[in-house]
Amino acid sequence: MAKKLASTTKPVRVAIVANMIKMAASASGAADLFRQVLNQAQFPDTAIDLTLQLNVSRTVDQGQINRLCRWATTQMQLLAVQIGPDGVATPVVTAVEHGLALMADVNTAPTFDLNDANLAFDLLAAEVAEIISSGYARLTAA
Repeated sequence: MAKKLASTTKPVRVAIVANMIKMAASASGAADLFRQVLNQAQFPDTAIDLTLQLNVSRTVDQGQINRLCRWATTQMQLLAVQIGPDGVATPVVTAVEHGLALMADVNTAPTFDLNDANLAFDLLAAEVAEIISSGYARLTAA
């Protein structure tokens, strides 16, 4: 859909965002995953609620792209809501899941040459795929 729209209008900026979660058995398991994935970053062993976010730009033939990535331990709760006879909603936590979340937002900088927006989408999609497969190392590679 985005490529179709880009072929009929002149976009100013283009972005692809991916959100992923790798499940863990517990909060400490999620923290362990965080440390494994980001093994180059140093965090105290007792740290909880870990988050690392950075934006690393990269120069390509058409200009600059921004690669904003955020890794974070996360907790998800499944809630069941019961409405009482008095009309009051009472939420009950029925399940708690833990995991490591990665949000990757790869976008064109304002100076990026968007004469071929379809090419830009392909470039950004390839970059997101590399971040997903290589993680933090992709951002720190030359």
